[in-house]
Amino acid sequence: MEIMNIKIPEGWEIRKLGEIAEIVGGGTPSTKNPKYWNGNISWITPKDLSNFRYRYIYRGSKNITELGLKKSSAKLLPRGTVLLSSRAPIGYVAIAGKELATNQGFRSFIIKEKNKLNNEFLYYWLKLNKPKLESIASGSTFKEVSGSALKQLEIFLPPIPEQEKIADILGSIDDQIENLMEQNKTLEEIAKTIFKRWFIDFEFPNEEGKPYKSSGGEFIDSELGKIPKGWRVGTFGELIKDTIGGDWGKETVKGKFNKKVYAIRGTDFKNLDIGLYDNLPIRYIKSSSLEKRKLKEGELLIELSGGTKGQPTGRIFYVSKSIIENSTYPLVFSNFCRKLIVNKSARPEFIYFYWKYLYSKGVMANYQTESTGISNFQLKSFLKTFKIYIPPKELQNKFSNFAKNIMNKKQNNQIQTLTQLRDTLLPKLITGQIRVKV
Repeated sequence: MEIMNIKIPEGWEIRKLGEIAEIVGGGTPSTKNPKYWNGNISWITPKDLSNFRYRYIYRGSKNITELGLKKSSAKLLPRGTVLLSSRAPIGYVAIAGKELATNQGFRSFIIKEKNKLNNEFLYYWLKLNKPKLESIASGSTFKEVSGSALKQLEIFLPPIPEQEKIADILGSIDDQIENLMEQNKTLEEIAKTIFKRWFIDFEFPNEEGKPYKSSGGEFIDSELGKIPKGWRVGTFGELIKDTIGGDWGKETVKGKFNKKVYAIRGTDFKNLDIGLYDNLPIRYIKSSSLEKRKLKEGELLIELSGGTKGQPTGRIFYVSKSIIENSTYPLVFSNFCRKLIVNKSARPEFIYFYWKYLYSKGVMANYQTESTGISNFQLKSFLKTFKIYIPPKELQNKFSNFAKNIMNKKQNNQIQTLTQLRDTLLPKLITGQIRVKV
C-alpha cells in the first residue's frame, strides 16, 4: 500500500524525509589491509539482514577497526539509527541497537527532529512501503535507491504521542514474536545439548540412570576409536531407505499443474525452524507429484544447493507436527532439496540432531562442490562414505521420544497467529485507517 495514495488523516502532517532525518550512506574498508578488520565496530551488510527477523540489530558477521572506519566512507551511526538496504536487495529494515557502521548497500536515517519523527514509527513505515521504495530505484547494472530520492519521499506523520502509541502496539506484538522465537531456539538447544552428551561424549544414561562413560561403562575398539559396547560404526546410508527429489512446479495454474502448494527451499529452513512461515513460495504441481512429495510429520529434508558460490550447503530440516498444522496449503519441497526416507532401524530425530551436530563442525563442507557459480552438496557420497557412531535402536528411541516432544513444543502456532495480526494492523495503523487513543 502506498501512503502517497492515502488521504491524510485529521491532525497528521506531510513532511519530506530529508527534512526530518539525515540520510547517510556506508562504506567498505579495503579488504587487502588486515588493520581495517576484526576490530570492535559492528559492520552491517544487507546479507546480515537476509534472514534477520528482529527490530534491533547489534552485530553483523564482520567487524571493522577505528582505522578501517576512518579510511573508508563508512560512518559510525548512533544507537537508534534506522537502517535501510538500498540495493541488492532493496527494503531490508532494522534499527541500530548500538553504535555501528554499514557498507554502501545502505541508506540510514538519523532522526533530526525527534519531536516530529519516532524512529520505530519510521521503521514500520519503511517496512510497509517496500513496494514504493523499489519503484523509485534506478540504475542499469542493479537497481538502487539514492539518498536524493529518499529525501524527497513524503511521509504522513501523526503527532509524536500517536506515533509512539502506534510503535508501541506493533512493537509489543513483535516483542512477543521475538520472545517465542527465542523460546524455540532454546528448546532446540536443549535437545542439541542432550544429543551431544549422549552420542558424542558417551554420557547417555546406563541401566542405573548414571552417565555411561563417567560411571565406568565398557568400551570396545572401532575404526573411529573407542566406542561403547553394543554400538557400531556405520554410515547414514545404512539408516536411509530412500531419497526423493523435489518439485518446483509452476508459478501459476497450467494444465495438470493445478495443485496449490508451498514449496520449501533451503533458504526457508532457518525461518521455519523458529516458527516463521511468511515468504514461503506458492507453486502449482501435478496431483501425482503432490502425492509423492507432500511432507509429513517427522520427515527430513536436505538442502542440495546453497545458491551462490562458497555458501555452505547440506543443511537439514525436520518437519514437525506444528509446521504441518500451521501450513495453509500442503507442504512440498523444491528440486534444490531432497527428502530422506528413514528405514526401520533408525529414528528421524536421532538423524536430525546428529546431522545438525556434524554441520556445525563443518563436516558437510568436505562434500561440497562448485559448478557454474553454485555450491552443491554431494548427498549420495556423504550418505555412503561418511562414518558415524550407530547406537542401539533402544537408545535412539529413548532420545528420539524426548527430542520429538521438544520439537512439538515449539511455539509455532502462536508465532503464526501473532505475525498475521501484526501484518493486518501494520497498514491500518501506519496510514491512520485505525486511530489510536493517546
